[in-house]
Amino acid sequence: MIVLDASAAVELLIGRSRAAASVAAVLRNELPRVPVHFDAEVFGAIRGLTQRREIIIDDALAALFRLRTLRLQRVAIVPLVAEAFAVRDRFAAYDAFYAIVARLSSATLVTCDRGLARAADGYCQVDFVALS
Repeated sequence: MIVLDASAAVELLIGRSRAAASVAAVLRNELPRVPVHFDAEVFGAIRGLTQRREIIIDDALAALFRLRTLRLQRVAIVPLVAEAFAVRDRFAAYDAFYAIVARLSSATLVTCDRGLARAADGYCQVDFVALS
């Protein structure tokens, strides 16, 4: 079982690095779990890429369309807020929910975020996918 974080999803959707192929391979035949804030976080990241002119608007729109077609199991976060608060010194607020969902699901957290991967080490299973 896989938990897909926003950083890995953005690489998959944009397809601009070798990480995209690696993430796609990990997700093959999987129905990844994501916390419900996932879509907003992916949108924010893609928006940021356009604002920094790292991608063009057409590529952003294509990525957002692909986001709509991803098969994902969205997990409510309200039941997890007490645990998120308990790990507040270990994880950034949004990142905590990815790690918690992974741990509670006995799943592997797939991320391109080195900081999240380090924080999650020993808390849940992690598959860090390097961008280069």
